Amino acid sequence: MGKRAVEGTTPAGPYSPGIVVDERLVFVSGQGPVRDGELVTGTIEEETRLVLENVRAVLAKAGASTDDAVRCGVFLADLDDFAAMNEVYAEFFGDPPVCDITYGASEGRGTVSIAPGKQLLALRSHFFEFVPENEMGSGKRPLLAHELKTGENYYILFTTAGGLYRYNINDIVKVAGWHNKAPLIEFLHKGGNISSFTGEKLTESQVTEAVSAAVQACAIKLRFFTVIPKFRPEPHYELWCEPFNDDSERLMTAELIERLRQEFDRQLRLKNIEYDAKRQSDRLADTSVELLKVGAYEDLRKHLVAGGVPDAQVKVSHLNPKEEIFKFLENLKRSRVATAPQGA
Repeated sequence: MGKRAVEGTTPAGPYSPGIVVDERLVFVSGQGPVRDGELVTGTIEEETRLVLENVRAVLAKAGASTDDAVRCGVFLADLDDFAAMNEVYAEFFGDPPVCDITYGASEGRGTVSIAPGKQLLALRSHFFEFVPENEMGSGKRPLLAHELKTGENYYILFTTAGGLYRYNINDIVKVAGWHNKAPLIEFLHKGGNISSFTGEKLTESQVTEAVSAAVQACAIKLRFFTVIPKFRPEPHYELWCEPFNDDSERLMTAELIERLRQEFDRQLRLKNIEYDAKRQSDRLADTSVELLKVGAYEDLRKHLVAGGVPDAQVKVSHLNPKEEIFKFLENLKRSRVATAPQGA
């Protein structure tokens, strides 16, 4: 096998920016937002563009381009950045799109892709066990892959050749179906993040799905959102959201935001029957919406990094974030723009 290094960006360590194998395949090392050897910080859009320009530069030196790409891995510190990253990403890669690298973590690979939207449990990568979401800590025996049920949620445990034994990475996955006798799974959210004023047991994945559906129905773009459980004046849920950019903010009229509030509440009712029942009985009040200033999430990220949180570990929950984050964002609210009418 013949291989040669290619030039492009200047690496920060003892490795090549890219390797050409047998003059047919090009492997590009992971690239960051680096220019002239210096780390450049900015918005997720600016950093994504710089990363992909570095990738393109390495490919060009190898006689290739992003149009030739077969597989590309993207590592985000926060999935809230996905939409903004994806918009820039689409500018660099042509058609057909590159392959999805599927569900996984630093501890190991969880799935392999067998078709668009179908993630098969990576049975030959590790030994997997599962604990039903409501049975974690119960002492019951973990389940094996063939014992899972379609539509149910589980904690996934990894036992790996690298030495991890029944390692709980605190991920909740859902069984979406089956391929022969192997389960198809989807990542939902991190475990333990459930809010329940009156027994509704609202999960982070339900909140994320409800907001995503509401945003799509209202044809708006958000840069970031989180949902705050509020006990006063009556128990209810408050959606805090940051418009995608200044243009998006200008489109956010009071009428549009009221529509977002109503659609968010409607989607929560569809996705959680207990929430719907509590809303019908008035044990839960209607939702409200708070707008955050454009740039709020970026300010939060910088605040957390300055406080010692590694940039790659900046993660903000979509439901009931930590008190420090709640207090910081409270100072970045624009104004309350949508609340339910009295008696609604």
